[in-house]
Amino acid sequence: MSEMRKTGQSQRAEQFAVVLKMLALSAPAVAITVSGSGLALQNERVPEVIGRHFFLVVSIGWLVVGLFLLSWGKRRLDEIDRKHRPWMYQTEAKGE
Repeated sequence: MSEMRKTGQSQRAEQFAVVLKMLALSAPAVAITVSGSGLALQNERVPEVIGRHFFLVVSIGWLVVGLFLLSWGKRRLDEIDRKHRPWMYQTEAKGE
């Protein structure tokens, strides 16, 4: 029983680390988006100079980064789950 508890705690710790990495990696994209929006609000000429293209590129970039981080995080969480609970992923050999 104690071994299962340690395994569960270890699994949760690894999953928490993956979520923290996902947040840390997405922070630059959030900062760029927020700073660009703040710049546009403070300076009336920015939308004329940069136009909608800047915000379109930043939005698409944020979407790509977000999708990449979600797929990487999901894959990593599945690896952690397989490592700690291999019996859930074992398939029985089918006889002919």
